[in-house]
Amino acid sequence: MAKIYLLLVVVAFILVVLIAPFVFVIRSIFTKDKSNYYRSVALGLDQVGGSVLYAKEDWTVSSWTHYLCVKTCGWHCKFRAFIDKLFGEGHCKNAFQKEAKELSFNQE
Repeated sequence: MAKIYLLLVVVAFILVVLIAPFVFVIRSIFTKDKSNYYRSVALGLDQVGGSVLYAKEDWTVSSWTHYLCVKTCGWHCKFRAFIDKLFGEGHCKNAFQKEAKELSFNQE
């Protein structure tokens, strides 16, 4: 079963690498609400990162990094500090609170 999932990941990756840039350029040209489109693309990429780094498909890197920092106080705290420096103080915490509410996540 693991081989099938690995094959699916490889096929999906190849399709994304080959098709996504073309679609992105075309959509960027013809989409009227560009800011909403760019936000959706950024959020999708962030969720892919959450899947790759933490195996959490509905969580962004920022939000799950905050959760792990609070729970484990490991290297995730340094990563959270780095992300917060890039996107503004409290970014990871705010992302976690928003996603936890949307996904009905019980922190206990």
